[in-house]
Amino acid sequence: MLSTEIHPFRIEIPQADLDDLRERLARTRWPDQLPDVGWSRGVPVGYLKNLAEYWRTGYDWRTQEARLNEIPQFTTELARVARAWAELMRRLGYDRYAAHGGDTGALISRALGLADQEHLGSPHVTPPSDVLPRKAERNERFEQFQPRGH
Repeated sequence: MLSTEIHPFRIEIPQADLDDLRERLARTRWPDQLPDVGWSRGVPVGYLKNLAEYWRTGYDWRTQEARLNEIPQFTTELARVARAWAELMRRLGYDRYAAHGGDTGALISRALGLADQEHLGSPHVTPPSDVLPRKAERNERFEQFQPRGH
């Protein structure tokens, strides 16, 4: 049975985990960059190398951890996706709330709107891109409903 308790939470990443991450970043075996593709085949290797080096030597995790811990954070046990969000909002004491979801989150936010209409004041969704018709399909559909000359 799930607990309904809410527990305060602090981010406290062990130093050994951060040291391990830095060591693994230093040992990364990079692939060769494909010629003349830029960003068309994904993130360029050089960009990733720079990013990994920043994470290894420049990023100050402890500063970010302290900033995140300034914001009250909590853990609880939930089940059933949309109803879980409604239950979480109830447990946190919100009588009214809003929700936004994009891609898969749009499906959850829509389900949340149906499941908790009494408390969800404003669901906002951006449908997954694969749900939206492609430009050619839209044009074809548009043409189907245009008046034809006599």
